[in-house]
Amino acid sequence: MNWDAVAAVSEALGAVGVIVTVVYLALQIRQNTKSIQGSTEQALMNAEVTVFGLFAEHASVVRRAADSVVELDPDEEALYEYLVGAEMSQLYGAFVQYQRKLIPESVWNAYLSSWTENHKKPGFQRVWSRIQTSWPIEFAECLETGLDNPAG
Repeated sequence: MNWDAVAAVSEALGAVGVIVTVVYLALQIRQNTKSIQGSTEQALMNAEVTVFGLFAEHASVVRRAADSVVELDPDEEALYEYLVGAEMSQLYGAFVQYQRKLIPESVWNAYLSSWTENHKKPGFQRVWSRIQTSWPIEFAECLETGLDNPAG
């Protein structure tokens, strides 16, 4: 028996085994990444449904506040500020997930589009100017400057 030949065959089989293992692990990582991205998008949608529910529950205040917070009594103004805060928290969640590349640019752009529409409303602008320092500066700057690629 030629031991050199046996060793060469063993090495070749070992190399093939390593290659198969690396390919398998790469496929598993890709599948896991897609699963995490899907879970992230679902969590953002669940948060969005919650925020929409809050806005629907307080539709009268939201409608009046969008035009001008001045028309609200102090309790309604506080409520509207909390509602805007809830919406901004949800948006910040999307911002963080986009920076981490867990949601696609198209999803982030949809959130930015919503922000742009809300930010046109005088009441929203007034509340945002008061509460924007509650979020990290890079988030507020991204929204204020209209950057669409904070993950850069």
